[in-house]
Amino acid sequence: MNAPYLNAIEARFLEHSGSGLMLSAKDLSLVEAWERAGIPVEIVLEGIDRAFENPPSRVRSLAYVRPAVDQMARLWRENQIGRPSDHPQETSQTLAQSWDRLIHAIEQAQRKCTTPDLAQLFQLALNGVQTLRDQPYDPQEGLETLNRDLYLWSLHHIDAGVIQTLRQKVKATLASCPTQDPSVSHALLWKQIRRYASLPELILTVGDGW
Repeated sequence: MNAPYLNAIEARFLEHSGSGLMLSAKDLSLVEAWERAGIPVEIVLEGIDRAFENPPSRVRSLAYVRPAVDQMARLWRENQIGRPSDHPQETSQTLAQSWDRLIHAIEQAQRKCTTPDLAQLFQLALNGVQTLRDQPYDPQEGLETLNRDLYLWSLHHIDAGVIQTLRQKVKATLASCPTQDPSVSHALLWKQIRRYASLPELILTVGDGW
């Protein structure tokens, strides 16, 4: 992860929240996703500022600012690819291309799969993405649900010894950043499972970024 990108976001969030000295493991994963999606740091910082215009009494996680950052990112993307009201066909084509890239990435990785349990995981992921592509709903919400469902399926169908090994890796990662939030360990374990299976991250990208 790019250090200046992380440091700027971390400093701005901690300045607003006034809690903690560093981001949690789950927060770091969110920053990594923003960077990988190609969202400029200025857009993220503006989203953080907007999220804290009317904050609750206590904010513990960077997840609090995610809706505001996502909104700013959508506006930024529209400025990059044309406003939907002005170029609806172009925007629709761009979204379709994003789905096609994700499906292609899953299919490419699936061809290298050699075990039945992972082959089934890939097929479930592919079926889920293809179904979401044809739905008129928020793709981000749909992908989040799909990720959760695939994670739960993996816990019950991938070799128990493999899952235990991956749990130990997550435990070692969290040793330097203790947390009582179970969602953090779940997020890190799902990341380890995807890495083990070589399953692409289930997110949409526009061009070279989000």
